[in-house]
Amino acid sequence: MAAIPDDSPATGGAGPEQDATRLFVDHRELLFSVVYNMLGSVADTEDVLQETWLSWAGKNR
Repeated sequence: MAAIPDDSPATGGAGPEQDATRLFVDHRELLFSVVYNMLGSVADTEDVLQETWLSWAGKNR
């Protein structure tokens, strides 16, 4: 069976970058709460989430 390309109409035309962004945004609140419970600081939590996103998004390229 052939794979459906990421930019085909069957996938809504969203490529891998859009899929990664949507996945991260959909889980951001959960990630924020987990990291905040570990660190106890909003600023540190935001920094960790930003670093996580940059690292993870870079691996999808």
